[in-house]
Amino acid sequence: MKQRIISGIVLGIILVPTLLIGGVFLGVVLGAVSLVGIYELLKVFKMEKTVQGFITYAADIAYYIGLIAMGDRLLGENLKTSAFMLFLVFFFIVLMMSYVISFPKCKALETMSCFFSLFYAGVLLGFVYIIRSLESGIYLVWIIFIASWICDTFAYFSGVFFGKHKAFPVLSPKKTWEGCVGGVLASVLVAFVFALIFSDKLELLSFPELALPVTVAVCAIISMFGDLAASAIKRDYKIKDYGNLIPSHGGIMDRFDSVIFVAPVVYYMLILFK
Repeated sequence: MKQRIISGIVLGIILVPTLLIGGVFLGVVLGAVSLVGIYELLKVFKMEKTVQGFITYAADIAYYIGLIAMGDRLLGENLKTSAFMLFLVFFFIVLMMSYVISFPKCKALETMSCFFSLFYAGVLLGFVYIIRSLESGIYLVWIIFIASWICDTFAYFSGVFFGKHKAFPVLSPKKTWEGCVGGVLASVLVAFVFALIFSDKLELLSFPELALPVTVAVCAIISMFGDLAASAIKRDYKIKDYGNLIPSHGGIMDRFDSVIFVAPVVYYMLILFK
């Protein structure tokens, strides 16, 4: 526990200035984090050193270059104007071309795992940058971590002190319904206080005192499924952690699993509350 707390503090020391600086610096850091996450996933699928794996790494680098250059404009308003959709289509075609060329050495499921890894660890994490590039993004980006890490922290302590009923005994034996409820309620409360303190800074939202708690309530629940989804993959492939980069936390996918799920949902909910 001591080492876990120290690692969490170090992560916070790195995270806070990175999010405050934003811009190219944030894009580069997120790109590096996503590359490690993709590598961890591809290693699970035994694709980390294949041609398809290196195409995936290159696609992730290209995606973050696009993010840095375009920010939230990368998403576009529709299929016709969306550089994001063009990127995904192009990556899919190149990936399938490499599959055809390497057939039958490379299997279909292995090729699909590359597309999955890019979308999961690369594209979804990029929404942290997209939110940071919005108006008031320097404040709104923290909602991601309130809904994921704050929820996770209070869910843990709520479970320790009050937990009696197992929520997902197969995937996460220590997770209880009491812990889940405590995590959601605590993160919603933090979001409400955050909205009260910074309400005059959140120009993007018409009524932040409502928008942020509602957004966090939804995303806190989703964050738990992000954690469980990452755990399910580990159970499927019989591994304990995705890596050992972060002491007592595991790899990037072990620590950012809930953030990855939450970031895109936060973005679209904030747009909904404009």
